[in-house]
Amino acid sequence: MENKVVVKREVKTEVKSLDWVLNNLHDGVMLEDNSTGFRFKYRDSDLRGLVDSFLIEGVLQPLTFVCGEIDSQLMLIDGLGRLTALRKISRDYPEVMLELAKSDVSLVVYPNLTRDDCVKLHLKLNSSFNSSSVPALYMRDCDANGLLKLKTKEGVYQLLQALVCMDNDPDSLWYGRWSVGGKYDLKDLKDCKGCTMLDFVVGVLPLINYLEGRGVKLSSDWSLQSQGKDLAELLDYLWSCIRGKWCKAFTPDWNARVGYLRKYVIMDKQGVGGLSRYLVLRFKGVKEIDDLKFLLQLFIREVNLSSEVWLEQEQISKYTNAGGYNIIAHMLNDSVSRFGYLDGI
Repeated sequence: MENKVVVKREVKTEVKSLDWVLNNLHDGVMLEDNSTGFRFKYRDSDLRGLVDSFLIEGVLQPLTFVCGEIDSQLMLIDGLGRLTALRKISRDYPEVMLELAKSDVSLVVYPNLTRDDCVKLHLKLNSSFNSSSVPALYMRDCDANGLLKLKTKEGVYQLLQALVCMDNDPDSLWYGRWSVGGKYDLKDLKDCKGCTMLDFVVGVLPLINYLEGRGVKLSSDWSLQSQGKDLAELLDYLWSCIRGKWCKAFTPDWNARVGYLRKYVIMDKQGVGGLSRYLVLRFKGVKEIDDLKFLLQLFIREVNLSSEVWLEQEQISKYTNAGGYNIIAHMLNDSVSRFGYLDGI
């Protein structure tokens, strides 16, 4: 098939065969070494509906993908769900793909972009949608409008890039924890909302903003990719401290006396939001933040509450919004003991 190119301003529209697209287009998913890509990958469970739709109805025309040209390589910016579903069909149903591969695909190409440009362009492209089922930004599921309401866009970009790194790092507590619904998989999804990616951003952003407002450099690099990686390292360190403090709260346990599985909310939005705001309270009492990691560890260790406080049935679990996170923060702060504290409980 002859390729046709239509140039309008700086954006090009190229028509390629689906077979060419599947074999040549970079999907934009970040590799484990962070060497390329900028977004989360889709898992097989995320793709069932799309795969079934393509198998039953075929490829609906026109099929369009938005791409960026980075160092002469075409990288996908919008359309990851469709592309990944089609690649899965190519692997699992090669006889079906023989027919689908003949379909034409329109590529809207933005030339001379960086990976940071791709992140911001994807946000812009998805910001007009209202449904939380739309894969906004480079996540599998998130309410784009909810993120756009946040005032500090750069902080949001950094946090979301950090989430990608954490979700992609096997050593991270948050590795592979978000499903298509954006929920942490420790929870029973039928009974509770869990911590979505948006919840995580809303919960952690006040801490990041406060530290940067105090002049704390969370990264020495100007690029969004490096800033996200450095922030992910810091957040992973913080959560390793939290797990060291409340190790029992990270694993559901069977209560023989009452006969049910006890679950904890420490990695739900109550824990994320409450702990972040507690740390802000503690940092406000410090004149100089000269050793950030030491202070994070110290402030967590000084909380004099056991893992039981994070149980689903306890008071903290009831506070599920920003006002509630402030209440949790003060509960933690009021328990602080600088003379003795409990660890690993």
